[in-house]
Amino acid sequence: MKTDTVVLALLLTVGTAGTALGWTSEEVDFPGDLQGWNLDLNSTKYTGPDGSTEWFRYRFTAGSDDASYNFKMVTGNDWNNDYGGNTNFPKNELDIMWYQPLFDTASMLAGGATSGFYYVFTAKNPGLTDTFISVMELSAAPAEISSVTGGTGTYQTNEAVVITIQLATNPPPEQHTYVRYTTNDWTSWHMVPAAVSGSTARATISNLASATTYEWYALTSTANSNYLAHTNSFAVDALTLSWDNNSGDNFRFGTPGEAAWMWHNNNRVIYNSSNAQIWVKIGYINGDGSLPWITNAVIYYVFGDTNTPSGSYGTPGNAQTRVAPMHFDHIEQDSSDLGEAMWWVGHITNLPYFTMIKYKIGAWYDTNHVEHFADYNTCGTNDAVFTFQLGHLGDPQLTVNGMNANYTTTKLFLDESAGETQYITVVYKPGVTNLQRVEIFSNLDRRDYVDVDYTNQYISGDGYPDGIKPPDGNLISTNDTGAYFRAYPMTPAGPGEYVWTGVITRCGAYRLTARHQTNGMAATNWIWYTDWSAGRRDHAIVVSPRKALDLTMYELNALTVEATAPSKAGRSTFRDLLSTNDAGGDDDSYDYFNLDYLDFLQVNCLWFQPIHPNGNERMEEDPETGNYYDPGSPYATRDYFAVAPRFGSADTAQSAMEEFTNFVALCDSYTGSIGTINVMLDGVFNHTSWDAEMGQGGVDLGYTGNPTNRIGAVRPSFYSLITDYGMPATYYVSAWSNDFATAPDRGDFGKWDDVTELYYG
Repeated sequence: MKTDTVVLALLLTVGTAGTALGWTSEEVDFPGDLQGWNLDLNSTKYTGPDGSTEWFRYRFTAGSDDASYNFKMVTGNDWNNDYGGNTNFPKNELDIMWYQPLFDTASMLAGGATSGFYYVFTAKNPGLTDTFISVMELSAAPAEISSVTGGTGTYQTNEAVVITIQLATNPPPEQHTYVRYTTNDWTSWHMVPAAVSGSTARATISNLASATTYEWYALTSTANSNYLAHTNSFAVDALTLSWDNNSGDNFRFGTPGEAAWMWHNNNRVIYNSSNAQIWVKIGYINGDGSLPWITNAVIYYVFGDTNTPSGSYGTPGNAQTRVAPMHFDHIEQDSSDLGEAMWWVGHITNLPYFTMIKYKIGAWYDTNHVEHFADYNTCGTNDAVFTFQLGHLGDPQLTVNGMNANYTTTKLFLDESAGETQYITVVYKPGVTNLQRVEIFSNLDRRDYVDVDYTNQYISGDGYPDGIKPPDGNLISTNDTGAYFRAYPMTPAGPGEYVWTGVITRCGAYRLTARHQTNGMAATNWIWYTDWSAGRRDHAIVVSPRKALDLTMYELNALTVEATAPSKAGRSTFRDLLSTNDAGGDDDSYDYFNLDYLDFLQVNCLWFQPIHPNGNERMEEDPETGNYYDPGSPYATRDYFAVAPRFGSADTAQSAMEEFTNFVALCDSYTGSIGTINVMLDGVFNHTSWDAEMGQGGVDLGYTGNPTNRIGAVRPSFYSLITDYGMPATYYVSAWSNDFATAPDRGDFGKWDDVTELYYG
């Protein structure tokens, strides 16, 4: 939009600029001989052609002739704020009104006023200082501009640009119609008078300059074109009766000769491993494909970080620069009046791997016009040098489904019973050259092999399931299909880039990493992505049952949810979690929680805090009493195959188990609107109490003949060694005499003295 730089300089020079006081339309009045000397002649406040909202306009029709017509401007409804004193105020021009709070001299309109004529007074931002205004005279009310057509797009220099201005009514003869245009952002401008026939006016702009953008708008005024062409922008706006400036954005057309702008922004596509397709968008072209602003475009490119691309008009500027032609591909619709955008494309081929490639994009019309370079006249960098490299050199990079794999987790959901399948895409960039093997190493979908103690020509069985203590991964090859952790070959996908697709059919928690060998490396010597010293760790893949997505979960402790008092006698049990109508259900009058209540909440999954019996030895003491905490920590599990007696109403292991299994059976068969209510237990499997027992499960699995035999005594190697969590313990005599490690195996939040760490390798 045009600016008022010129008028600002003028006003500061003559000392007539005042601080805008934010007048309302009722506070700027133009009293005079014919309209009356009172202050209720309110103006109209409007937004002017320059976008300012501080324009004021007053109109009236003269009721009689007045050869010495006097008038004033008054602001703030205060006669002390009056302006006048110009005894020869010209019509249809901009002139001054003197601010005179101590005097009372009116201005006199040169030539007086004529009966029946229409007078328009216009001011902007009247401050309490001398102010310029205009007074326009017409023999009838002015016509408004209703629309404009033409004058957009691209034209040849020998074409005439015809702009049609449609007026709402036939204008009076004093109202002239113009097109005001600029080619230098309103540093200067031209006024083109329009020929008026009835209510239609047409203005013609000819003798167009090449490679030029014309910005314009239509207006009407009583001032002559010579005055408007040689005054300032403020005067033009003050003498504008009606206008159409495209809602403040103005209209535009242009001529071919140079790109209006170029936008590349690294828009390139790598194909067939060693080729690049380079795209650039350029303005402008007509929608029918005619009159492109440029007719040539090329890519100047070099190899190597120390070289710089150079050239002009398609000729390389140094010995290192190569040139690839581009061609026009298609048109994209653009919001500009100047035309549509062009897409040009070029190809640079047979590119070297692991080498910096630098390039520039130039475009021109012919050698008589300037060549521009992307990203010219955009938010990007003009004359930019773009860079890329085929193949990554440096630290290895691993992604899973597009996510950085370093110590992150991919979460998937699977309906295993329905035979559903999920997939992951793994991309690995080793960051080195001369590769001979690139592989994925993972236990993905290998849940059925967790108990395998795998052997091959390099690996001897160690007596531990590989899910607990896997063998050295360097000794596993792609031929070892029976191992828990498997190696899978990756497929080249581009320079220094490899891809592998994993197929998942089983729920589980899995780990994944990648590895590679360069030429000459031994078969059992690998370079691994996972490198703790470099801050890189395995990627986790958690595949959960799809039904988990449909669970609304409620966490609770069966001892407290219906407790009547903070004591053992006041605890609730699994029996209390059922209603009095359920078999084996609640037998008291306190029945706030039951399955129907869960149905009301629409809860279909219960997450119980630990229900297993907890340890009795090496329990934590209450520092205030010196006694063991009662009942102790539920996270110090003693028997994984029993329910703690306190969860049964009879306070026995048998009653607790019976009430628990009855509760679960009723959840399974529940017929409320929520359907089956799932039960999930908080199982503590990283550590146990120091006196943990094998339990009935240990008997059933053949580890022992007595369920009360302690796990540590039967299998001390199930626990971590006190001096090294990464090694199994060796002996257990009692809770106090053993070489077991205190949990947890991490040192960032202390130790829990009432539990010992299980050994997971």
